[in-house]
Amino acid sequence: MFELMEREEKDIRNQVIKLLMLNPVANTRKVIREVTFQRMEQLFDYIVKLSVERDEGKLSVNELRRVVITIFMGKEEEWKQL
Repeated sequence: MFELMEREEKDIRNQVIKLLMLNPVANTRKVIREVTFQRMEQLFDYIVKLSVERDEGKLSVNELRRVVITIFMGKEEEWKQL
């Protein structure tokens, strides 16, 4: 830490990136959660629940948007089959 005190911001950023790259990240993987909805009300309730999590800071705007778009894309495919 003390060795970085007199350096420029660019050098510090590069050093931090090097240190982060030392740790392997291959063991991490994305968790995919699947939720089944029987009625449209359940779908809307789920979206409201996610928006509350967003308000509490547990979910980012992009994550919420991704979930909502994925849900409606899946429902659109289901509606086309009817």
